Amino acid sequence: MKKLLILLSLVLIISCDPDQEDKTTCYSYLNGTNRDLKLEFYDYNSGQFVTEIGIYDKNGIGLLTNFCKSSRRALGPVSVIRMDSIVVKFDNNKRLVYLKENDLGGPDLLYNTDDYQRDGNSLNFSYTFTEEDYNDAIPY
Repeated sequence: MKKLLILLSLVLIISCDPDQEDKTTCYSYLNGTNRDLKLEFYDYNSGQFVTEIGIYDKNGIGLLTNFCKSSRRALGPVSVIRMDSIVVKFDNNKRLVYLKENDLGGPDLLYNTDDYQRDGNSLNFSYTFTEEDYNDAIPY
């Protein structure tokens, strides 16, 4: 038994990588239009109750918000922001809704790292809302 404990301890010590440090992954959202854009993040907590994560507003071109989180590995947007729905409103009359799980059982746009523009080899990702997004938005 003592040999087993020594062996397990040795395996644990060897598997630890002291050089591995936390990496910071960031997701930025930008308004690339001249419109008033409101970005809303929500977590529905399995339908039990709604948590508003944040509402960000930018009239015209510029940064709406930036989320960052540190971890030993690169993180996807859901791990950084902890949201399951995103509402984008243009000029308070058109909107887009993005869901973590849509009617087809998969995620909408903005839930995968591939949906974002990456800054070189860094862990900085950004998404810019454009006039094309506005044209795709539905009046409400």
